[in-house]
Amino acid sequence: MNLITITGLCILLLAVPAWPGQNDGLARQSALLWWVPMRRGDQLRYERELNSSVSASSLAAYHELFTSVPHHAGSSGDREMVVLLKAAFEKLGITVEQQNIWPYLAEPVDAAVEIVAASGKQPANGYPVSLSLQEQPVGGDSATNHPDLPIGWSAYSGSGDVTEEVIYANRGTVDDFDLLEAKGIDPKGKVVVVRTGGIFRGLKVKNAQRAGAAAVLMYPDPADVGYGKGQPYPQGGWANGSSIERGTVMWIDRPGDPRTPGREARQ
Repeated sequence: MNLITITGLCILLLAVPAWPGQNDGLARQSALLWWVPMRRGDQLRYERELNSSVSASSLAAYHELFTSVPHHAGSSGDREMVVLLKAAFEKLGITVEQQNIWPYLAEPVDAAVEIVAASGKQPANGYPVSLSLQEQPVGGDSATNHPDLPIGWSAYSGSGDVTEEVIYANRGTVDDFDLLEAKGIDPKGKVVVVRTGGIFRGLKVKNAQRAGAAAVLMYPDPADVGYGKGQPYPQGGWANGSSIERGTVMWIDRPGDPRTPGREARQ
């Protein structure tokens, strides 16, 4: 699959807070102890110019630009985002080099998650219960109802069809699976449910695989990223009740394409 990336100069903008009593800049200048005295004045002027070039509205505009279309790797939105980013960087006076690479990417074909019976019981009326794999649209935010939004999925996860008992494995760490073993709970052949966070999601899958699990379901704990931290979106910035964490579960020990670890995938 053809994936287009751009490389250019990365700029980190740091807003330097005003110092109490900073009327003529002497307080700030005297605080620049890591600069030699003859350079502190120039550094102070540089910081003022840098801060004056950044505003909340300009940062918001770039944020809106970068999130204007769904753009998971290899999608048409990904190609469109390359064009938008290239133009934005060039507008800033940055020289941009565009490269084509051909990585080994994953795409969801079909997926479903259902509860087919209550715990310890046979299927009955009301079952199966289908669980949504798509976030619920948020009123006033058209991006949450974009027609190109994919279902929630984890890149490089295995394909299969599993109907089995469900067990809970906390964060999916090695210690968590050791605790299950100590309590006489065998995850072999089971569907393991784990919370996101703590360790990389790919390691959760790796640990479950080593324990013999047939499938892994991951969910974001509201205590970590939702109402346990603050107001969920759209009232605040934390995950709401239908938020899905997306990402890869590939756990090769080096970055890069799975077929060419450590470097980009050239044709």
